[in-house]
Amino acid sequence: MNKCKVVLLTVSLSCLLKQKYRRSFSFQKRSARLATLSLADEMAKQSVSDDEIKAYYEANQKSFVQPEQVRVQYIDLSGSQIEKGIEVKDVEIEQYYQDNKAQFDDSAFSTYSICK
Repeated sequence: MNKCKVVLLTVSLSCLLKQKYRRSFSFQKRSARLATLSLADEMAKQSVSDDEIKAYYEANQKSFVQPEQVRVQYIDLSGSQIEKGIEVKDVEIEQYYQDNKAQFDDSAFSTYSICK
């Protein structure tokens, strides 16, 4: 983007004003001016040599170092912790069985024996 827009507000109000004061300020007139500046023109005015860049870097190396960062998230679960909060009644077990009977069908596990 070659243009940078700058908005100059002639009146600024703090957002932290109490509610009763905000109402009285809401009827005020505010005016703003819009200025469009060419970023390319400003960049053309700047000149920095490689030596200046290197000198600045050498003088400010600490500001360019970012320490290693690690983000760790985990949940520590054990069977005994989970069991503490669960109470299953016999009625619930029977209802689950009735609803999921197809899973517990023994026909797939039938055994055949042939005696001669």
